[in-house]
Amino acid sequence: MTIDIFVQHAKSFADSLAAGTQPTAGKEFTENLPKSVDALSKLQWSILDAGLNQLIERRDCALGAIGLFAAKALSPEFSTNIDTFIPQFKAFLSNANLTSLRLGPAVVVTLFQKLSEVLLTRQTSILGIPLITQVIRAIQCTPRQLTSLHAIFFQMCLDSLTLKVALPFLVDDIDDFSAELKGADGKPLLLYFYYGGMIYTGLKKYREALLFFEACLRVPTLTLSYIMLEAYKKFVLLSLSFYGEIPQPPKCSAQTVNRILKPNAVPYNEVVIAFLTHNPVELNNTITRHLEVIRRDVNLGLVKQVKSALAKLNIKRLTKTFLTLSLADVASRVQLPGGAQQAEKLILYMIQDGEIYAKINQKDGMVVFLDNKEKYNNAKVMQKIEDQIGVCIELNKRLNELNEKLATNPDYVSKITVSNDDEGISSSKIPSLRGPQFDAI
Repeated sequence: MTIDIFVQHAKSFADSLAAGTQPTAGKEFTENLPKSVDALSKLQWSILDAGLNQLIERRDCALGAIGLFAAKALSPEFSTNIDTFIPQFKAFLSNANLTSLRLGPAVVVTLFQKLSEVLLTRQTSILGIPLITQVIRAIQCTPRQLTSLHAIFFQMCLDSLTLKVALPFLVDDIDDFSAELKGADGKPLLLYFYYGGMIYTGLKKYREALLFFEACLRVPTLTLSYIMLEAYKKFVLLSLSFYGEIPQPPKCSAQTVNRILKPNAVPYNEVVIAFLTHNPVELNNTITRHLEVIRRDVNLGLVKQVKSALAKLNIKRLTKTFLTLSLADVASRVQLPGGAQQAEKLILYMIQDGEIYAKINQKDGMVVFLDNKEKYNNAKVMQKIEDQIGVCIELNKRLNELNEKLATNPDYVSKITVSNDDEGISSSKIPSLRGPQFDAI
């Protein structure tokens, strides 16, 4: 295909969209776009730029322009000309009408995959973040729709350590998928929850991180994913740090966790066992024994938090037994290598974080454990309750909407509806979640 023919087809496609119709030629353009891009990628950049200049003049030729940008990204010249590519692409995004990009998701994903590969190699991922966020918002039908670009975007955020930029894409619960993801495997959803959990961990929002890692374990897949295994390892370590124990897995993922994930994460299971003994020496020995695996999994930071969490948990246990203790006694009972000074520092942090209620007499080196004086009867608490009630009401509304959509979905109805001599729906024919086809869930 020549550049002139491609530009002509792109303009014709834009005209058909403006007229509200998509004739056969328009459908052929979107269906053949990936092949056309692959062929155009063998052309010189100067030829591609000539075509881009024609398409960029029209705001409604965004899909055709994206095709040429993708052809540039696939060309051998891309990595060496990335510094000129980014300003050109940025200028295009600022003026184009990007809604037509929903009709060519494969090409959009190809473009950003190649862009992210180069930026990750050069450790300049931050340059791609404003570009991909603009495109994601343009192709989303709602803020709660998951696209193929989310995982690429989160990877850029993690690589550049610009984690807060990702928060607006995480706070909205996903309840819809873009067209290219419907019927696909669960990898985009797994990556969404896994990367989301890592971002929340980096921001020290551990409760949210645990929810995302746990959600990753709940994604129904036909085979075990390595992503799920890595999410399980981080879920285990964060649970010990945040809760001091491992919550029981939900029924929908219990088989996956107990039969598949645990046997493939033996070092982490042994860390759990050692932690639950409340013996710091045993925990340290276990961590040392599996230090190579932990470092390879890039979980050393989380393991250090587990060690700190055990010390805090042991101090909390002392509050249930003693009213007063010397700092030296606390350090001895909790087995802190830093002695009374480390005990004082750790207790002060716990008081500040509201984990315990106590006061320290620095003169005689004594700590007095107190009861919680909070009565939970002030305006701040009432406002928090009202906010949570509002969240629950909104969640209930969304669940009802999803139930209505599900009840009218032809694929779902065809699976649960069985006609049997005018007897209507037979509840005995509803597929069970206890069959062998769900063993991996």
